[in-house]
Amino acid sequence: MHHHNPECENYKYHVLRIGKTDLCNGCFANTLFMSILLPIYLIMLIESLSLVLISSIIGYSIFQIYSIYKIATVGQRSLGYTSAIFTSIYVLLCHYLLIFNPIVIDVEPVLTLALILVFILPQFSMYFWKILARNEFKFTKIKLMFRLLGIHGYLCALLLIRSDFVLGLAIIVVSGLMLVISREVSSWKSIADNHNNVRWRKGQAKYQLLQLKKSFPLNLRNSKELVQDTNAGCADDVLHITAVIVCPCLLWS
Repeated sequence: MHHHNPECENYKYHVLRIGKTDLCNGCFANTLFMSILLPIYLIMLIESLSLVLISSIIGYSIFQIYSIYKIATVGQRSLGYTSAIFTSIYVLLCHYLLIFNPIVIDVEPVLTLALILVFILPQFSMYFWKILARNEFKFTKIKLMFRLLGIHGYLCALLLIRSDFVLGLAIIVVSGLMLVISREVSSWKSIADNHNNVRWRKGQAKYQLLQLKKSFPLNLRNSKELVQDTNAGCADDVLHITAVIVCPCLLWS
């Protein structure tokens, strides 16, 4: 979370400037995938989608696109908690459709495994490069592309669950853990020298205080904090939802 701190030297390499707002690279990649790419995949892949489901998917997509537009133009996210609830329901619905509903094309498990490897390799390569170079990866647009490819890898793992539940779930859990570990290690390596920097320490203290304030109810925050809240919440939120809710549901079924 230190890269969400504007005082961090690597902050500018972790965000994309869109309109008036700095958007977390990972969060923005998730939003792009779920609001634009995933609806296309669902409509193309899932057999016999009802009009209600199609309308719900398109409605969510329009809502998120409008939300991005408002963030970029006004600098403030609207309906923060409502958006989070809609997103959680949407994520659960997409998991159910991709795993349990009939699809138009059944991809062979071997090909699915190959696609997973191709999609997740760039993300891991970036983290390993950061560890070896002890420096931040400074190409934000390429980082966004790597993140989008990694999400496609997760999508392929969900499709693999259809044919091999144990293998698909194992890939999700193991790759997720490896991703978190490599990300944290690479982050620590790239900012290790900054911990001796007085400006960084002061900025980190201010950032931690802001995060503490955000833990209070919404009506206690001021408008400035709400604008800064557009950067809150990482790409890992979807993984957390999956690990805590979706996986136990799959095991139960």
